[in-house]
Amino acid sequence: MFVEVVLIISAALAAVFVFMLLKAAYMPTRQMAPGKAQETPGFDIERASGRLASALRFRTVNGGVHDEGAKTEFLKLHEHLRNSYPNVFSKAEVSVHGGYSLLVRLRGKDASLKPVIFMGHMDVVPVEESSADRWLNPAFGGTINEGFIWGRGALDCKHVVLGLLEALEELLNSGYEPLRGIYLAFGHDEETGGAEGAAAIGAFLESEGTKAWMVLDEGGRVDAPGHLTGKPLEAVISIGEKGYASFRLEVDMPGGHSARPPRENAISVLIKAADKVNSHSFSPRIEGPVSDLLSFAGTEMGFWKRLAIANMWIAKPFVVGWLASSPSTNCLMRTTAVTTILKAGMKDNVIPSHAEAIVNTRPAFGETPESVRCELERAIADKRVKIVASGHQHTPSSASPVDCDQFRLLQKVIAGHFEDPVVIPGILTGGTDTKHYANLSDAVYRFIPVRLSHELAEGVHGINERIPVDEYGRMIGFYMEIMKEASS
Repeated sequence: MFVEVVLIISAALAAVFVFMLLKAAYMPTRQMAPGKAQETPGFDIERASGRLASALRFRTVNGGVHDEGAKTEFLKLHEHLRNSYPNVFSKAEVSVHGGYSLLVRLRGKDASLKPVIFMGHMDVVPVEESSADRWLNPAFGGTINEGFIWGRGALDCKHVVLGLLEALEELLNSGYEPLRGIYLAFGHDEETGGAEGAAAIGAFLESEGTKAWMVLDEGGRVDAPGHLTGKPLEAVISIGEKGYASFRLEVDMPGGHSARPPRENAISVLIKAADKVNSHSFSPRIEGPVSDLLSFAGTEMGFWKRLAIANMWIAKPFVVGWLASSPSTNCLMRTTAVTTILKAGMKDNVIPSHAEAIVNTRPAFGETPESVRCELERAIADKRVKIVASGHQHTPSSASPVDCDQFRLLQKVIAGHFEDPVVIPGILTGGTDTKHYANLSDAVYRFIPVRLSHELAEGVHGINERIPVDEYGRMIGFYMEIMKEASS
């Protein structure tokens, strides 16, 4: 009898494994067949690079519009754009919003077709004075050297602003007349949330009753090699972005003389709370955009990962464990929380009566700032620690569809401009100005058509920010193609 039971169980397990193998073997690919490689159009890349380099010399630092000197930098950049792209600025309607953000609207021949909105931002993050001597070329020098265009904003995000304008100018020079409208929306305060720039443009377009066929902003890119699949080229089209919520932890307790310390004080209680926050693991969420990501990436992975993704009904713990093994993938499936600021004390021999910390969280899809706050309370489990909202907060965006013409168009053009890329939908863990355009379209995507090594990607908000000249040329060609395809 025992032998029969063992045989039955073994047969059942074998049948389950065969079923799992079949599911993995017949897991449908979500990749498009490689298209014909597109040659870079015959525009003058040397002059285009020079125009970008010139734009990098303007110190349009985020938040700088509240400084009179910095305001001038934005106005100088506006003038540079007008002088560099005369066809765009003469044939399109150009309006200024929030003081310094630009909206460029080239109307389409068919007014019944919804326009496409391409986004970018003109502001950049500052450069730390202590790091200035570590730049191989000056951060605001706008230098072209050794095949690269160097400077703050070369990868975030003046290359997008100038690249879009180069593409549209080149098309207009060739007699281009789009069927659907082509709108360019350039914010001036994206790095500080876009409350004055993109928010003003979004509100204006809503007041006009504008509905867009597609919105395309910065976000994912072409990683070489890929972070998720490990393939030589992995193009990530972000279909949504996580939320944002900071909280202040406050502890008030009796202070006193440091010569007579109690067992606990405001600082020690706060440190324990902060440690609990940093070590707390929020529940994984594999549904929604994470599921879309895995369905595209699964067929491009090794045997065991493909087997697990094809059989989430039984292998979900394995997938969760694999994603949790790296910070870059762990953050895709769950809310993250980390202590970023600590404040306490005023003198070395005085025990402070008040201590506080800032905890920054990025709510995952399905979470809200309030649900995150409640979970932090449960994790800390100490009523002496007050948790209050700090600064602006917003929930995760809606996830844009992957089974639609807009996403397939992006796939098609990416496949034509890069060498056999794996294209996957992704989740942006940071934030963009797209949150201010959410009501304009259901198809909101975040992708920059540039191939970057991991070393080059470190230049974003970092030291020695630069873009290869040939990649900038590829960007312009991509934007020309997507404009033609989307508006034909």
